[in-house]
Amino acid sequence: MTQRTARITWLTAEQGGRGVPPSGPRYVAPVRFDGGVDASECGNWSLVVELVTHPAPSADWIADVRFLADEAPQTWLTDGASFALYEGKKRVAVGTIVAETHRANEGAGVALPTHDTRLTK
Repeated sequence: MTQRTARITWLTAEQGGRGVPPSGPRYVAPVRFDGGVDASECGNWSLVVELVTHPAPSADWIADVRFLADEAPQTWLTDGASFALYEGKKRVAVGTIVAETHRANEGAGVALPTHDTRLTK
């Protein structure tokens, strides 16, 4: 099973998302990836999100992510892949898979990539 690092931005209630980010360090939700994925593999998949760090003062998370199911399309978890997390029909967060070197340098003040703006609607 593939596990990667992602930067996740939790959408505010005003943006149609959650009022606050999840309270626990582990969160599981349905995920939709950007259109760059192979449509023949489309299906309903859930992503497991494990909090690594929460850079203050933002609502962003640096998290380890993996699919809940082993048979999910692991190739979608590639550097730069953009995704959105859902609670029912409500999009609650957007994220981007980042290179492992970004995670290693995150504490050193290195800027991490932001989410893909194509997922904001």
